[in-house]
Amino acid sequence: CMAQAALPGIDHYRGTYRVRKADGSWLWIDERTTIVRDAEGVAQYLQGITLDVSDAQRAREDERQLVVAIETGPAVLWRFDPYATPTTRSVTANVARWGYAPDDFSSGRLRFVDLVHPDDYDEVVVGSMRRIEAGASELMREYRMRTADGRWVWIEEYLQVIRDRDQRG
Repeated sequence: CMAQAALPGIDHYRGTYRVRKADGSWLWIDERTTIVRDAEGVAQYLQGITLDVSDAQRAREDERQLVVAIETGPAVLWRFDPYATPTTRSVTANVARWGYAPDDFSSGRLRFVDLVHPDDYDEVVVGSMRRIEAGASELMREYRMRTADGRWVWIEEYLQVIRDRDQRG
């Protein structure tokens, strides 16, 4: 709070909080304040700005709810770059349904392609890359994937290709 921020040795305050508007609705505020002191260190006045961050707060809450919906649902969201090492950018925590943790992939310890059943590998990995490089923007594929305990499970995957500046998928 501002009263504590005015204590000796504290020169800045930053806080995010809600204020009620005259119409009864709420506004999220991000406050950034500098405490101006005299030569003896006594607070003389406050100087700062307040920013309306309501839209950003709503977007964060929408994103949080979306993440909860994804991570508690049947779909595992996987972001990867087939041209990078490691290829996995992120994977949702519900990859645990197959015995894995997101960090297994984002760290590079495991690669998605190594979990694809050998009989499905050419179609899933090689064939998909061929279609992506030919310009496909969406793929639907079914294949078998090895779980951490060694079982094979059938996966139905919908892949949306997002291209970079060089049009690589």
